[in-house]
Amino acid sequence: MVIQSDGYQSLIEYLTEHLSIFNPAEQQEKHATTVKMFIRYQMVEQMALLFKQHPELLPQEKIYIVAEFDTAFDDLSEVLGMHIEQQTTPSQQAFLTDYAGIFKNLFDAQLSPA
Repeated sequence: MVIQSDGYQSLIEYLTEHLSIFNPAEQQEKHATTVKMFIRYQMVEQMALLFKQHPELLPQEKIYIVAEFDTAFDDLSEVLGMHIEQQTTPSQQAFLTDYAGIFKNLFDAQLSPA
């Protein structure tokens, strides 16, 4: 559904263009949450919001969407590589929150009636 779309490929390109956000920055405040845990939290939040906004989804459609979110999480983890276990900074959290929201919007676009 979404993972194979041009929109998702553009989202991955957007991530790679902003990888410098994840380079270590001594001057920024660090949070106890790792990048990996923050991504997981944001993805779960967006998935819950998607399900709430689309109550018409059948259980098998929800399972498929969960699998798509898992694939996106794996892709993010792969692209971020060694940065995945570092503690987040405020700028990383802002970027990842936006990223997860844009990913959810790809689903909204496909689920909305034409």
